[in-house]
Amino acid sequence: MSQRATRDPQCTSARRRRRYYARLLLAAAVLTLPLSACGGQQTLASDRATEKVTVKTTELTAEQVARIEDAGNTGADVEFTSLPAENSTITVLINWEENHLKPSGTTLVSRNRSDDGLKWAVTITPASASLSALSESETPQRNLTSLLQSHASGQILVSPNGRRISLILTPHKGDLNGRLAEQYSYVVVLDATSGTVVRTEELNGVILGQGLTNNALAVETAYDYFPGGTGQGRIHVFPLDNPSATSANFDTDQWLAGAGTDSLLLSPQPPYPYGPESASGPSTVTQVDTSGKVRRTIDGVETVHPGGWVTRVSDPAAANALANQTADKNKEKDASINAAQQSLTRQVLNVSTGSSVDVTGANVSQVEVESGPGLLISQTTTDENGNSVSTPVFWLSAADDGHPHTENLEQFTNK
Repeated sequence: MSQRATRDPQCTSARRRRRYYARLLLAAAVLTLPLSACGGQQTLASDRATEKVTVKTTELTAEQVARIEDAGNTGADVEFTSLPAENSTITVLINWEENHLKPSGTTLVSRNRSDDGLKWAVTITPASASLSALSESETPQRNLTSLLQSHASGQILVSPNGRRISLILTPHKGDLNGRLAEQYSYVVVLDATSGTVVRTEELNGVILGQGLTNNALAVETAYDYFPGGTGQGRIHVFPLDNPSATSANFDTDQWLAGAGTDSLLLSPQPPYPYGPESASGPSTVTQVDTSGKVRRTIDGVETVHPGGWVTRVSDPAAANALANQTADKNKEKDASINAAQQSLTRQVLNVSTGSSVDVTGANVSQVEVESGPGLLISQTTTDENGNSVSTPVFWLSAADDGHPHTENLEQFTNK
């Protein structure tokens, strides 16, 4: 069983985080157009007559998969190498044009966890909005590449129960010199068991993020590079059990940061690419239902994880003070600050079930489990040779009641 671990939130410097947000704000400041130039309220692209570019999904045989995997014009998506679906692992491949200058599509290959046998494979065009695809794009979405690298709200998500996959595709219409409202992108949802398309939607404006619950897709769009002020964000929610049902929409000045089994998480801070920490210490995250109605607020949130978890600190003021100390020193955290941050009491909270577990001083990593998305809690120690050793303590599944699992810990060793 494979594992994709996120970075430990206590071990990434505030200086690096601030540089990321400085770049994001610079893009907004330089490239933002007045909202008046965009005109009017945001609408779904399918509501207006445009030159259509359709999403094409091509089923592949085992022989075709073998050829694609061996081809010199195909490579792994380095940001999303695999997806943790129910009873399977899905590999994400980028298909390049023969000149290797532009991605031509995205291939998903699903294999059984038990015997690695092929379940299904499809190639989707346009290509998903990967780092490489957006770097070659001449649309406004290129300026938000880092946002779509988030594993909790970025370009490819798996539902908490591991049964659906959503992909944001590379914009097929839009110009860096044009209005942001003239950009058009597709988002497509697949059944993770069969690879069949569940729902496809075309939206206009830049995409700030997405959230995938067990039964709904949510996509946040805007006519600016941020959701507040003139960049008022709109969240579009599409039912998946009834794919022909119309969307429900609501406005927000916050960022769509993730989703639980039946709710969405909104944050005042933009998601960090890999989802492990905020820009300037913990923040208060708002949990809403799919109509936008507030369920509760969760303070002290440092991390929004895929699958519907958050890591929260019990003393947000102390965590913010330590973050400011690091920023003021203008260098990497020294040992004393790092130790102080490690000693703060932390919990991993499942926003869907309300269950929480203590993770003080531990590492929290994103992993694949049998049911789909999971988290691994581990402790780092030093052996007699001075080498760091990570020991799994327990794991969590997004598909159950949120209790810690201690069985089969050996699956996470030597990965």
